[in-house]
Amino acid sequence: MNSKPLEAALRPLIGDSDRAIVVFSAIFPFARALGQSGEDASEVVLDALLEIAGNDRNLLMPTFTDGFRDGLIDLDKEPGTSGALGNGLLARPSARRTASAFFSYAVLGPDAGYLAALRPRDAWGDDSVYHWMAEIDARCVMLGVPTTKCSFSHYAEWRLRDRIPYRYVKEFHGTMLRDGLEQPLSERLFVRSLDPEAMHHLAPLEPVVEECGLRRESFNGVALSSVNAKALLDGVQNALANDPLMLLRNPGDFRPKIGEIGRQAVTTK
Repeated sequence: MNSKPLEAALRPLIGDSDRAIVVFSAIFPFARALGQSGEDASEVVLDALLEIAGNDRNLLMPTFTDGFRDGLIDLDKEPGTSGALGNGLLARPSARRTASAFFSYAVLGPDAGYLAALRPRDAWGDDSVYHWMAEIDARCVMLGVPTTKCSFSHYAEWRLRDRIPYRYVKEFHGTMLRDGLEQPLSERLFVRSLDPEAMHHLAPLEPVVEECGLRRESFNGVALSSVNAKALLDGVQNALANDPLMLLRNPGDFRPKIGEIGRQAVTTK
């Protein structure tokens, strides 16, 4: 199917600047809207996005995985669990995958090599893909998913880690296989507490995202939205600063922990 109608719907969301595009998506709403298989619908959406991105803009999509298996993460073969579009982008010529056992991204564009070379100590910390998104003020685009689907909100949690009582830092070590080469890989995640269990939910972020300059469009009934990374980061950080427990269904379990010192002990797996 011709991707031009979708491209026309996406352009007002994405704009014509050289701003990087970071896409969070679900393909099944597009498959229904287009009357196509998920694979064919993925190609239509990718073609539209790549036409908008051109040769001068970076296009990123999450290809998240469940981490090391027996000490190995095979980024050459392990498909992402965060949507078919990310896997489709990885299959495109010149696409690269960033180095993470949990939060890798498919990248196509002029900075693909730079992003693939990043080795952040913390998955959401300095020199991470999330830090880069904030620094260059990427355009976060949500296709067929809620406005809160953008995982960039986790970066805000990390930046306020001294005030977030329901997460702690945990370190992971293993081997990464990528581009046919094996390399050691260590990274620290800001994981949710299991005792007591942190029951996370994102619904309270909906009005926050709306106030961050969110743009909305629709394509054959499929919801499309976008927001700039810096505005989103500022909005979520301010909201969490006012209420560090706003993303929990069970805030009462963690209210006594607010302000504790040294709660984020680093553990090793």
